[in-house]
Amino acid sequence: MSANMKAKLLQRLNEARAKTLSLIEGLSPAELERAKTPHGWTARDVLAHLALSEADHRMAIDHQDEARKLAEAGFDLNAWNARRLAEVSDLGVPEILERMAQERATTLALLEETEEAALVEQVIFHPVFGELELGKVFRIIAYHERMHHADLDEVVKPLRERS
Repeated sequence: MSANMKAKLLQRLNEARAKTLSLIEGLSPAELERAKTPHGWTARDVLAHLALSEADHRMAIDHQDEARKLAEAGFDLNAWNARRLAEVSDLGVPEILERMAQERATTLALLEETEEAALVEQVIFHPVFGELELGKVFRIIAYHERMHHADLDEVVKPLRERS
């Protein structure tokens, strides 16, 4: 990764979040809880998943022993995601959006306090991807969010066409 990586990562994270929020702009919580992806997730579920997975990626950074134990135990990403979503099943869309904002603020604070050199030099263990440069974990957070834009778009597009 290149010099000024921190600024590029910040830009990627901010752009991904801005796009996420633009996709759901103007839709009611009820609409976001009703419409489902072909995979069975509602838009609310996708948003909750984004908040939870962001916290989980930071866990991989902050708790290396736990990340390794998960991998050694045969980490099942689908089971993990289902369990994590069940943990927040009682939260409504406003609470999920607040959680997303809190998780992003924590991620940005972690990025801000990280030395530029550490983004390349520090290697962490991720339960899915194995050993990674620290900066790549921040890239994954932004990429993961962008990846789910297609899910959100698929769910909200019919809602917008009805309006």
